[in-house]
Amino acid sequence: KDVVLRLGAHGEDFLRDRVMGDLGEPGCPIPRVLAVGQTADGGFYAFSERVYGSTLEDLDGAGMAEALPHLFGTLDVMHLLKLGRQHGFGPWEPDGSASFASWGAFLLSIAGERPRLPGWRPAVLAWDEAAAAFDQGVERLSQFAPLLDPAAVIVHADLLSNVYVGRDGRISGVFDWGSSILGDPLYDVAWLLYWQRWYPAWHHLDLLGRFDQYCRDHGRHFPGRTLRLYACLLHIGLDHIAYTAFRGREADLARNVRQVQEYLRQVPVDTD
Repeated sequence: KDVVLRLGAHGEDFLRDRVMGDLGEPGCPIPRVLAVGQTADGGFYAFSERVYGSTLEDLDGAGMAEALPHLFGTLDVMHLLKLGRQHGFGPWEPDGSASFASWGAFLLSIAGERPRLPGWRPAVLAWDEAAAAFDQGVERLSQFAPLLDPAAVIVHADLLSNVYVGRDGRISGVFDWGSSILGDPLYDVAWLLYWQRWYPAWHHLDLLGRFDQYCRDHGRHFPGRTLRLYACLLHIGLDHIAYTAFRGREADLARNVRQVQEYLRQVPVDTD
C-alpha cells in the first residue's frame, strides 16, 4: 500500500489520528491510521494512508483563493463529526472526553501550566514586553470568555501544514490531530485570520469577507461572531507567545507580541 511512516514523541497524538481517520468521509478526507506502536528509543510511530497535494502554507495567493471555499466546506463537515463519547471542551482524549466544563474555562487555562511547555512562564517573564502583553491579553480574555457559550465541535487548530490541497483546489487530506480540541468552530477560521499576515502572498485576500460570503451562500450563521473570533484570535496569540518564548524563537516571539498588542488596542463590538 501507499503509506506514510510518521514518528513522534507523543503516542496519544497518533491515537487521535486513528480515531479521526475512522471518522473521515469524502467531504472531510482524513487518512486512516493503519498501525501505531512504540519505537526502541521510547518514541512512537504510526503508519497512515498517504494523501497527495500541497499544504495550505505552500499555496500562493491564487491557490489559496481557489482553495478557500473548499476549505470552508471541509471545515463545515469536520465540525459535524462526532467522537464516540464526546463531552467537555479543550484537548480531547481518544475516548472523546475533554477536561474543561466550558469554552471560557478552556480559553482562560492559557495562563496555566501545560505538560508540553514545562517552564513556559519563566521564559515569557524573561521578556518584559512579552510578559506585559501576555498578562494584558489574559485580562482582556477574562472579560469576554464567560460570555461565550458555543456548542463544542471538533476543531483542528493546526491547519496550515496539515491540510493538503489538490490541483483543483479541493481538499485532499486533513491530518495530524495532535493539537485538536473540542470548542468553537470559529477557532479554525480565526486560525487562518491570525496567520494570514505571516504569509505575504495572502495579504491581498479578504479571508473574513470570503468566509462571510460562504456563510451567506450556505445559510450558515454564527451568533456573536465578532466577540467569538476576537477571543479566539487572542487565545492563539497568547498561546504562541508562550510557545515561542519557551522555544527561544526571539523573532517569532516579537511578531506574536506585536500582534497581541494590536488586538489589545481594539475594542470589539458585537453586532452579529
